[in-house]
Amino acid sequence: MKILFNNQSDLVTALQSGEESAYNFLFESYYSELLNYTIGLTKDSDKASDIVQVTFIKIWNHRDTLNIHTSIKNYLFSSAYHHFIDAYRKEKSQFDLLEQLKNEAFLEIISDDDSIKKERIQQVQKIISSLPPKCREIFLMSKKDGLRYQEIGTTLNISVKTVEAQISKAFKKIREEVDI
Repeated sequence: MKILFNNQSDLVTALQSGEESAYNFLFESYYSELLNYTIGLTKDSDKASDIVQVTFIKIWNHRDTLNIHTSIKNYLFSSAYHHFIDAYRKEKSQFDLLEQLKNEAFLEIISDDDSIKKERIQQVQKIISSLPPKCREIFLMSKKDGLRYQEIGTTLNISVKTVEAQISKAFKKIREEVDI
């Protein structure tokens, strides 16, 4: 048997005194409309359903201190809206935290990459230092000083073919010894 409440003050009074029939009447009267409203806010029926449930649960849990100055419908919709805002803020803070963690992880990867690069640079420098003196001199003139093969050949009084062979020898040794 469905009990009807003649006015809002009777409904609120019945809720405050813990009458389950009043709560059931409130739930049956407004659940669908409140759910549609929150779906419009959240664009997600599961989140909307959760918000509506929280709204009704809080009304029941705080029924003895229920103080409604507007219509019961306005009170419900306002409560649902505030629960939506709370859920949104919580979700946003979780999203912000995830973004922060992603950024920190990305920066850590970048710093790891920098340390790997530094290690490789040191390894290549060590390999270059171990090259035979003439080969090292030709390689550094080409790669560090930026001289062309012809300029190196002229400076050292050697052929361009010798310069090419020495640079090729240096690259081969570097490729063989660098850890990849």
